[in-house]
Amino acid sequence: MGKRVKYQLGDVFEIPLDDQKKGLGRVVHMDKPLIIIELYSVNPELEYSIEEIREAETLLTIWSANHGLRDGEWKIRGNVVLESNFKLPLLAKIDHFDPTRIFLVPSEYFMKENEREKSKIVTLDQKGNAQPYGVFDKKAVELRYIHELKNRELW
Repeated sequence: MGKRVKYQLGDVFEIPLDDQKKGLGRVVHMDKPLIIIELYSVNPELEYSIEEIREAETLLTIWSANHGLRDGEWKIRGNVVLESNFKLPLLAKIDHFDPTRIFLVPSEYFMKENEREKSKIVTLDQKGNAQPYGVFDKKAVELRYIHELKNRELW
């Protein structure tokens, strides 16, 4: 195994996708070995400056394993400090016994002892822009990112 890469809150990084395309993300929360990352709505065939990335729309915010960054596969491009009013998203967790019920879980309570008591139960049509619940590994991040880019007709 090569040397481990150190990363920090606000680091902006490239995620290799298919056919020389790449996506862009930023670390917005750390609970090692897990991280919450924002993935941006960008054209995967173009280059972007840090200033342009700072202004990019967030496409998806998810929990991820840190391996892509730690192992150097996701190349750090710079750092964009989190805004003082930055809020972590709610996560939508489907009740597998009743798929019409959704638990809205605040990201900071994800997989914590008090997750259930901090969650709110809603219906599917009330979940709003809650993000997917779960931990994505490197490959799952890439696949979900490509899926979301296709939905926005950026792929």
